[in-house]
Amino acid sequence: MIELSHKHRAALLWFQNHLGDIYQDASWFSGTDVDQLLASKAKGIYKPQDWDYALSIRISDDGPYRDGNIEYRADGSWKFSYLEESQAGTTNDTLYTNRALKRCMDDKIPVGVFMKTALSAKSREYEIAGLGLPTSCDRGTFMIEGPYEL
Repeated sequence: MIELSHKHRAALLWFQNHLGDIYQDASWFSGTDVDQLLASKAKGIYKPQDWDYALSIRISDDGPYRDGNIEYRADGSWKFSYLEESQAGTTNDTLYTNRALKRCMDDKIPVGVFMKTALSAKSREYEIAGLGLPTSCDRGTFMIEGPYEL
């Protein structure tokens, strides 16, 4: 794996160390032990400013994209499909979020995974699925596999 900045590595370790934890409204969650925003309210793929790589993705079944459900295997590993971002009037491969997730795939850099567990008028709950590695991208759909450990 490519050498990551201390901040990037600390943020990925946060996801690894909080596997299975549940948080309310993870959209703006910033870990108390990590000086880094971990997700964005605006986008499912979060790429911090000035970073080359995506840091996290959020799986949700009520957004504009049809994210796949996590498929658990007997050995404890998992996988899911994740649609790239799209925007009218642009080609998807020009969007910075998609390019950042593609760089993760090319350089074998994992991303943190927030998985929505509940939706109500007042709150959203997200479970930390840990770290996943983008392993392929076919016609705008990434395959994410995990859990990955640093």
